[in-house]
Amino acid sequence: MLSSFARLGAIDYEARVRPGSRKDIECLAHFEGLEVEIEVKCPDLFPHQARRAERFQSDDRVVEEYATRIPGGASSGSILPKDNKVKDFLEDANEKFSSAGTRTERRYSLLCVSWSHLLNEPLGYCLGLAGLFTDRSFARDEADRPLTFENVDGVLVTDALGWHNDNFGRDEFVRNPFDLARLENYLIFNPRSSHRIPPLVPDVLNCAVVDEAWARRNLPDATIWLKWPFTAGSDEATPGPS
Repeated sequence: MLSSFARLGAIDYEARVRPGSRKDIECLAHFEGLEVEIEVKCPDLFPHQARRAERFQSDDRVVEEYATRIPGGASSGSILPKDNKVKDFLEDANEKFSSAGTRTERRYSLLCVSWSHLLNEPLGYCLGLAGLFTDRSFARDEADRPLTFENVDGVLVTDALGWHNDNFGRDEFVRNPFDLARLENYLIFNPRSSHRIPPLVPDVLNCAVVDEAWARRNLPDATIWLKWPFTAGSDEATPGPS
């Protein structure tokens, strides 16, 4: 991802952009008169993937509430969403990025989440029935209001981690995980951010912009795993209809 910006302008690595904070962001990119604060996160998905033998995977918290009614569901230990991990990523980035109220109109912030090939997971955690960027978000403050993550203007979700896994142990890349032009990428705008990321940014990052309406049409609520065994760390198992 960073190389996509580097081809167009300068990059300040490990920049500290929040006054008084001891935390650095991944980098600050400068291009076409814009500045983009970037933080990159990558989860450990091996334990999550290894549980696919349990067959039923809840891709949304709301679905998990009803999983006990489904054979092989929560009563036998269904696979829970990893949405708390994405929440942690957002909270950490929100603390690292500069305050939205202090930014110029040419400066934006972007959290990049590298995931496996199953991008319906992080996309659903942001835009699903209890998604972090919806009014029904499971992450709420003491007044029962959704957390805003107001310093995060958008989240880029990419399957770079999936290609890293596929390349493991090979002499040559199956696909270059550092080349966004060859990956599957989606950009989600934070609806509670006061800064709207301009079209130039998704163009540079080769990503499709998706929203809650798109999620309702395209994302599953649950996954039933039909093929077993699979190699831990890969996405070779085939999800069935949900």
